[in-house]
Amino acid sequence: MKISDVWRGWTTNDRPNLQAMAIAMAPAAILLFSACAPVHELRVAGGGGEAPAESRKLSRFVYIEEGTDLVLTIGVRAAAFHEDDPYFPLEISLTNRLKGVTWVLTRESFSLVDGDGTVYDLPTQKELLSGYTKRTFDTRLFEARSVTASKHEGFRQVESNFFPDPVRGIIREPDTVSGSAGVATTSTSLIPIERVEIAARTFMEDVLYFPHPVGKLLEATFSLEIRAQGLSEPARIAFTIPRIK
Repeated sequence: MKISDVWRGWTTNDRPNLQAMAIAMAPAAILLFSACAPVHELRVAGGGGEAPAESRKLSRFVYIEEGTDLVLTIGVRAAAFHEDDPYFPLEISLTNRLKGVTWVLTRESFSLVDGDGTVYDLPTQKELLSGYTKRTFDTRLFEARSVTASKHEGFRQVESNFFPDPVRGIIREPDTVSGSAGVATTSTSLIPIERVEIAARTFMEDVLYFPHPVGKLLEATFSLEIRAQGLSEPARIAFTIPRIK
């Protein structure tokens, strides 16, 4: 039986009001398409449904988790300008304070978890380039490095570059680290670095891009989780992206 046969069998009163249905469903369909389009494989983290408590703040836009083994920071100022964009940036740094232990990070090491427990993975460089055009704009908003510099004193910086900027061509400016660690390296390669080794007494800095969450971005609390070879347990930091008025 064809759908058209069923339709003809309905009386005028039986037939659904398709115009009314379309109007009612349109906002939800638009929201679902725009919010979910960049998210490739949604997962639900265990214990979801309750937003984590915020980590300690170093400034209005920079959060920190600090212990005897590591320092993890995240900067959210640039993210606050991307409420309506498919992706948003987060400035991160991770410092290894241990001796004799190396952490190995890949693109799969990073996950963003929202208050409902939905997990977002990093896109590929190709996916970001095809759906995002504000990389140069973002660089003007980054500020976390100046806030977190004192946390890396005496540590050597290792190169990390999961999302090289094709417009600027330079990943980062040279950065001198105090103490015997010397000068941090700089790369002009446009090829993403997919494996980062953070040896004892070293640290990495990078900008990570995540898909826009299904729900709201601003004034919502998220956690960044890092799982890496050599880490005894995931490193986590919780933060809120404020609305800039």
